[in-house]
Amino acid sequence: MFVWLTCWDNDDDDDDDDDDDDDDDDDDEDDDDGDDGDNDDDEEKQKEEVDNDDEEEDDLMVVVMMMMMMMMMMMMMMMMMMMMMMMMMMVITLCYSNDCYGI
Repeated sequence: MFVWLTCWDNDDDDDDDDDDDDDDDDDDEDDDDGDDGDNDDDEEKQKEEVDNDDEEEDDLMVVVMMMMMMMMMMMMMMMMMMMMMMMMMMVITLCYSNDCYGI
């Protein structure tokens, strides 16, 4: 899109130059500019199709990344819960064991 805009701006600059210079024969250049404009339109259509494909891929990637982040968060929460349960079990066994009376 950026390249197309710069080409479009350059075409406008060329048109301004053509208006300023009436003495030169610019008919051939005008024809070339017209051909470039057609090519720019074709390139723009191709770029739009590519952009649409990229947007679909980006949307898919966002969904996949969000699912992966959710799975990671769930796994981390499960690990934290298991660690807390293990610590509680250790504390309970230490408190109620016959070996240590100080706790």
